[in-house]
Amino acid sequence: MSIIAVVLVLGGLIFFHELGHFLVARALGMGVKAFSLGFGPKLFSFTAGMTEYRLCLVPLGGYVMLAGESPENEEDAASIPKELLFSARPVWHRMAVVAAGPVFNFILAWGIYWLLFATQGQMGLAPTIDQVLPESPAAQSGIAPGDSILTVNGKSIIFWEELTELVQHSKGQPLTLEIKRGQERVTLAVTPEMRTRKNIFGEEVASPMLGIVAAKEIITVELSPGQSLKVSAKETWRAIETMVMALVKMVERVIPADSIGGPILIAQLISKEAQGVG
Repeated sequence: MSIIAVVLVLGGLIFFHELGHFLVARALGMGVKAFSLGFGPKLFSFTAGMTEYRLCLVPLGGYVMLAGESPENEEDAASIPKELLFSARPVWHRMAVVAAGPVFNFILAWGIYWLLFATQGQMGLAPTIDQVLPESPAAQSGIAPGDSILTVNGKSIIFWEELTELVQHSKGQPLTLEIKRGQERVTLAVTPEMRTRKNIFGEEVASPMLGIVAAKEIITVELSPGQSLKVSAKETWRAIETMVMALVKMVERVIPADSIGGPILIAQLISKEAQGVG
């Protein structure tokens, strides 16, 4: 099962990456000598136009061979019209082809998110309070365990994550909460307190906090295909922002370089998940 999972996930990621290079190169009118599903010895191939389409033995991804990919390739320069050569194209053409691989991986992530949200709905923690820390802003405002937060400054929330975002963006300014307490609705004012916490990169940062702990109550909200597109785009963008910030933190040496891995680490993580080890 682990081997199958690694082949499907890692192979799919690499293949979609190469598909991006291929489609953008073709869209810009560049010559593509070969497009392969898998690598290693060929099992099957056919040629359409100047492109040889290959099915190879090792099913981990694929590759694209562009005409004139290397300026030193005299064989391509002699046998292929100059306008089809990658090396003869404007810089922005070449940049577009190179960037297409990562961009298509993000498009794939967006598509996977969309499929999951459209078929399974959106899951998250309910905005229900399990604990109120002593002498915290929440305790001083009369918030109690078991309360469910309905709105923050008039904005409806569904998940605990939305509550967290609104508190973080408050910059310590007073908030008005509408709370469901049993069969009643109660409106309370609370001012977040700036406290030190660790972010996802292990740094200590000052952040507004109410002093409440979420109940372990998972809820699922069904989404229409249109709503799923919007939510999946948000989640994809959040992942991009996190990755960019992680690169910045690597440059700043907040994250050690040995914590970053390539395909081997990805394969290890896929295998671990497939075996249900968390």
